[in-house]
Amino acid sequence: MTITKKLKNFAKRIALSSSRSIGHRLFRTSYDPQMCDFVCRLRKQGYHIFGGYYDISLFDPEDRRLAYHQTGQKLSPTVTDACEIRITKLPADHCGDVLADDALIATTRAWSWQQGARLGWAIIDGSKALHFNDFCHRRNVYMSVFYLPSEDKILRSFEVAFYDYSIQTDSFATLNWDRLNFFRPGYGYNCRYFDPSKTAADTDGLFLGRLKDKVSDPLLSFSYQELCSIVGFNPAKSYLNHLKYSPDGQYLLFFLIEQQEKQSRFVAAFVISIETHRLILLTNPKKSMPSHYLWESDALYLTEKNSHGTWSVEKYAAPDFDKHEADFFRRIDFDPHPAPVALDSYLLDTPLDAFGLHHLYKTGRDGLSHRMATLPRPPIYTGAVRCDPHQRSSRTTSYVTIDNVAHGKRCIDVIKLKP
Repeated sequence: MTITKKLKNFAKRIALSSSRSIGHRLFRTSYDPQMCDFVCRLRKQGYHIFGGYYDISLFDPEDRRLAYHQTGQKLSPTVTDACEIRITKLPADHCGDVLADDALIATTRAWSWQQGARLGWAIIDGSKALHFNDFCHRRNVYMSVFYLPSEDKILRSFEVAFYDYSIQTDSFATLNWDRLNFFRPGYGYNCRYFDPSKTAADTDGLFLGRLKDKVSDPLLSFSYQELCSIVGFNPAKSYLNHLKYSPDGQYLLFFLIEQQEKQSRFVAAFVISIETHRLILLTNPKKSMPSHYLWESDALYLTEKNSHGTWSVEKYAAPDFDKHEADFFRRIDFDPHPAPVALDSYLLDTPLDAFGLHHLYKTGRDGLSHRMATLPRPPIYTGAVRCDPHQRSSRTTSYVTIDNVAHGKRCIDVIKLKP
């Protein structure tokens, strides 16, 4: 690279950083009052409050309480940095900036800025349980915990940290969290040292198990050596991410990623049938790069970038997962986190623009999109410690939570969609 080109790249980075800083100073979070009501903002002086990834709801099954993460940590978490798991009542009406009647549930060290502790709710044995991951230093093991807030006790615990689970099929899926953090900081956990040169590709990989009382029965596993041989990836440079069950628990989606130089990567999307153990390759890493996903009852939607650099949303219909045209996403030309919400619609967030702003769109099945919100992001909330909106809906109502940055700290905005 010539000196002139280096100077041009340096000037470009300075200009981009300056524009984002200016954008954050000039613009504030704004919501369109014709499309939604602002309910409240969960924030606390001196702390970061956030929800985690967009594919898990923070609302309890009756939409009366809200779970969230709280920490005073600023940078990427280390093995000693704790994060609190807390719950609060969902206010019925607009109440501004509040954090009322919150309760400490637990403290975890298995967390990251993007994934959190995979915090979410489930109905187990007829009870509303809160799930989160943890790490036991004394035994040097990861754990998954199902906690009953109503009785202040642990219902079940497992010596493995779940990436996702399905109550319907009584199964869970997990991976090597240390490997994920090594290749993709901000997504994995930084609780144990990971050395890729000392990890055998034929023993590390994807693991599926059964949900039993304090027992993790093996169900199915695929090593990196097996998976990488299908698409021609280098096992020593590959990792797994984005494990997600279908709503009925019959299928599991996951991404296999080969890390390249300068932060580029190749990505292949797979689906596993939990019943038949059939492994299906959905995408060709030489032709497209899947990025985000959305499960519906009968189909999977993937945001993909083709070889020409154009983004689109593709539909894969069960049970064979053949590709079909996604009619109501046909006008999407960016890479969103697609989140289903009430009123038969979806929320889609844009990547940061040149001014450091996210824009949130509401899209119906007619394919039409309407901008609903603008969310500034300071330059420090990028990379491994970035704060994406990660819009998450409730199960039965039109409430939505959004990870935001306000008053210099992470916080959670709660909004209610209008018809």
